Amino acid sequence: MRFVSFDAFLEDFPSAAVADIRPGDLFQKGRLPGAVHLPVLFDPVKVKNRLLSARDARTSDLIENARNLRSALNGLSVQGACLFYCEDGGVRSRLLGSYLAEMGVKGYFLQGGLNGYREEQARFFARPLQVHLLTGLTGSGKTGVLKALGDCGEQVVDLEALAGSTGSVFGVQSNENQPDEEAFRRLLQDKLRTLNPEKRIFFEQKGPTLGALSVPEGLFRQFATARKIRLTLPADERIRNLVAVYGAMTPAAARTGLDKIRKNLSADTRLRCLAALEAGDIRRFIAAILPYYDRAKGYATDREDCLVIETGGMNAREIAGKILENIR
Repeated sequence: MRFVSFDAFLEDFPSAAVADIRPGDLFQKGRLPGAVHLPVLFDPVKVKNRLLSARDARTSDLIENARNLRSALNGLSVQGACLFYCEDGGVRSRLLGSYLAEMGVKGYFLQGGLNGYREEQARFFARPLQVHLLTGLTGSGKTGVLKALGDCGEQVVDLEALAGSTGSVFGVQSNENQPDEEAFRRLLQDKLRTLNPEKRIFFEQKGPTLGALSVPEGLFRQFATARKIRLTLPADERIRNLVAVYGAMTPAAARTGLDKIRKNLSADTRLRCLAALEAGDIRRFIAAILPYYDRAKGYATDREDCLVIETGGMNAREIAGKILENIR
């Protein structure tokens, strides 16, 4: 029985299986990426009490559960080893380790369990980074510029892409294919590991959530003190950009989004939005509701100490070049 870190295990056994031995309700709430639920059911407190009172643990009916391990392990793609984990690397892991030893199965266990893994990951996200944030009003083309910066050889992290979320502009979201929280954080951690923390890393400014997921707290805190680059673009060009992205939005979907923010809209704005949707004119709808988003974002961006880049008439690659000229 050997306790190891998740990264150390994957380094030695990149294709080995990972098994979650916690109760099913905890497994459903969150698990390590790629983990399978091992159907071994026992209460660790009950096991401990019975083992303490039993003259010979081998006679305990609890061993019946362990006998199912062989068939369960046969269902895993085991590369000479398998990583097991419980909530905290305590009683449940140690008892299962004893059973596995009796069966002749080589077992690796996650140091500190899932809680320990999460604590280690939180420390990773809190590491100081040279964060540079692209900010700007809705429709200013931040996502395209972020990609262009990457094409120029800069270090970039696309949080929306990793989270499988297209944002929530106009109340329209596409989060059906989002990973779960643990998988998202692992994807983000893997991405950051490929980057040099001593060099600048560009992000698009986001709030604390991405659809149903959360930006890790340690990273999000760094957004507050990051170097900010604000993209400015005339309203008509921003509307054109938004129509290109949301032009296929149905009036029904737009009405649903409108209902989500109706309490924050003036009666006049809401009536103009509804009239545009009644006419099937998405462009007019976007033009009518855009001032609401401008007020919300403008309150924050107007108070930021940032580099302002005027981008009217420029494509994403040209904007990226202008940014790099001004921050070198």
